[in-house]
Amino acid sequence: MGKIIFAHTITVCGDAKENCPAVFLNMGRHEHWTFEDPAKFQGSEAEKLEFARQVRDQIDQHVLQWLEEQDIQPALLKPN
Repeated sequence: MGKIIFAHTITVCGDAKENCPAVFLNMGRHEHWTFEDPAKFQGSEAEKLEFARQVRDQIDQHVLQWLEEQDIQPALLKPN
């Protein structure tokens, strides 16, 4: 397998920003988007699930915004 080159690398939490292998960060364009880490959230199981869903939705919106800024049309997912 040949060398894989990334045009964009995006990290989404402080741990990833600090611990992501430098080889990925030196390829193409690197951006860091700060989101709270659901794994560090304290609360009941229901509260943890709700918090994880909130972060998921924040990431989803940020990705869609980023795609628009890059003038990339996301492919629609087709249900199985």
